[in-house]
Amino acid sequence: MSDFFETGADYSANALSDPPTAHLLKTIPAFRSRLGFFVMNLDTADTVYVVFDKDGTDTSTIAPLDPAPTAGGMGGSVTAHGMPHNGRIRIYGTNSTTKMTARVWPA
Repeated sequence: MSDFFETGADYSANALSDPPTAHLLKTIPAFRSRLGFFVMNLDTADTVYVVFDKDGTDTSTIAPLDPAPTAGGMGGSVTAHGMPHNGRIRIYGTNSTTKMTARVWPA
């Protein structure tokens, strides 16, 4: 992924997943403060599932990201720059070769 913001940690991965046989692609740990995050599905066939765990609770929110329409294209994405989400973010895919990219901007 190109570095369109100059700071942050890159959590990109080429890997796995899909419920009920989901494969965990990446876990972004909880941060006390985070300026934002970005997750995008880069695969043309597989769905990516982003699971937002609320800090200190058993409640999660799931965001399915559609595949990219063409090879090299951009699929579904979720972003929150300047919006706090301090809990853990888990990223799952439907296949062991699912391609996705993720980025976090810590405060």
